[in-house]
Amino acid sequence: MRNRNCGATPSRDRLAPGGCAARGWAMDALFGRVVFSVGQEAYRWEDVLLAAMLWGDWARLERQAQEGLACLKLLEANDEECDPDEVDAAADEFRYARDLLTAEETEAWLRRWGLTVDAWMDYIRRSILRQQRAAELPAIVAAHPVSPDEIAQAIHAEGVCSGHFARFAQKLAGRAAVHERGREQGAPVAPDQEPDLPEADAAPLVLPPAAIARVLPGLSTEVCRRRLIALARLERAFERFAAQALTPKAIRDAIQAHHLDWIQLHCRSAVFPDEAAAREAALCVREDGQALGAVARAAQAAARLVRFYLEETQPPARDLFLSARPGELVGPVPSDGAFTLFQVVRKILPSPEDPGVRRRAEGHVLERAVEREVNARVRWQSPL
Repeated sequence: MRNRNCGATPSRDRLAPGGCAARGWAMDALFGRVVFSVGQEAYRWEDVLLAAMLWGDWARLERQAQEGLACLKLLEANDEECDPDEVDAAADEFRYARDLLTAEETEAWLRRWGLTVDAWMDYIRRSILRQQRAAELPAIVAAHPVSPDEIAQAIHAEGVCSGHFARFAQKLAGRAAVHERGREQGAPVAPDQEPDLPEADAAPLVLPPAAIARVLPGLSTEVCRRRLIALARLERAFERFAAQALTPKAIRDAIQAHHLDWIQLHCRSAVFPDEAAAREAALCVREDGQALGAVARAAQAAARLVRFYLEETQPPARDLFLSARPGELVGPVPSDGAFTLFQVVRKILPSPEDPGVRRRAEGHVLERAVEREVNARVRWQSPL
């Protein structure tokens, strides 16, 4: 880290030796720590991680760590390493996004999460490789097996540094706030004091004991059972809340408010390695009337059909897409070092009958409703 006032990369020797920080991966550094409280109930990191396992989010995090580790193994097999300048740039971007402007601030942040500089920098390398080789990840994972122990050693840094742990906590906070709202409206008991769930409702609580032991070592069977039942009650309250919030009027209002954002575009696209090649191809289409696919094939450029919503585009291309008619060309649009031409095939206005638009509307309505409950009821104890 050589930019701004941050000095050098935080020293590997300056973090406290021993315990979780020295190992860089043991999540028991977080265990027992209260993340937030709602009403009289305190929620710890064990609750957050257990909830992530129930939602299936934990499995996706493990997959992410597995992909990054497999990419590192590929690099080692080829006797290669990440570009140091790319690693430094990614580390700086990570720090600035969290207002960690000095080496001391970065070290303090890592210590708070029980991470070492090595664990953090390994995450940075994995994230760079996953992004660079996104299209090849299934093949890389198949060719370079990663053991469960290797994933377990990386998962702490992966969850913290990727922001997944923070998102897990926010998701659980939403459910806890919604549950508390229900209690205030007529169910004046704490989650672990409510009557036992019926057998059918308890069925989704089953998690493999080995999986729980791997993520939450030392958590007793009885404590685990009680926390799972409490989490299941939160989920039931959340389902009731969602059903009440997602009214036809709320869906229509959300679509109206995002009438432009949720316009769907169907386009032919062609990706060129540099701007000059993309502009030459655009001239062939606009001036000579050639088909974009034929121009792309002649230039050996990647061409395909794509679908996206207007809100997924960035200015100034957004305004160009908004005004473009079917058949018109948009671009070149820069992205990830390449330049893309888009030829609009269709523009579809948002409608409640469109499943994709409806999902967007439901997500928007529910997110805003949950956000109000979190702001009113959640007291954060640990900064995320």
